[in-house]
Amino acid sequence: MSKAEDRKQVIEVVVGDITKFAADVIVNSAHESLAPGGGVSGAIHRAAGPGLAAECAEIVENRGWLEAGQVAITKAYGLPAKFVVHAVAPRYADLGPSCHVQLSMAYWRAIDEAGKVGAQSIVFPSLGTGIFGFPIESAPLYALDGIRAGLSANPSIERLTICCFSESDASLYRSTFVEK
Repeated sequence: MSKAEDRKQVIEVVVGDITKFAADVIVNSAHESLAPGGGVSGAIHRAAGPGLAAECAEIVENRGWLEAGQVAITKAYGLPAKFVVHAVAPRYADLGPSCHVQLSMAYWRAIDEAGKVGAQSIVFPSLGTGIFGFPIESAPLYALDGIRAGLSANPSIERLTICCFSESDASLYRSTFVEK
């Protein structure tokens, strides 16, 4: 067995502040415009400093607004991480049945983007469960689908962390990840 085959990918669920993680990549639950917002996005932008917003504005100028399920990567600026992957979750009320696929794709594409920069660690918030209205009761199931696909395609990722805002949210992720 080669060293790469010996490695085990670890998935953990914690309660904490995503802006404090010294991971290779942290994931921002981003607005389609990549503009600083409230919640996780606002916290990440505040901690990173103005360079993050400027780089996001440049991405939007070149690509336009991102759609649900799409991602973009930036430097992390004042954050202890190396990169920020901005993942756009679906707006639950707007999309109907396809929103589940788009939520899974946001996770998968974020992991894929992290893999492209050689990341070994990535930290996610609970994508889409804030102002985008995705129900926290079902979000972990679709997150897990995207995570499994992403990790399968990106063996360089050794540690994936879901950083939740509350213990009740973390409990839902833990129970979903253990049961499946």
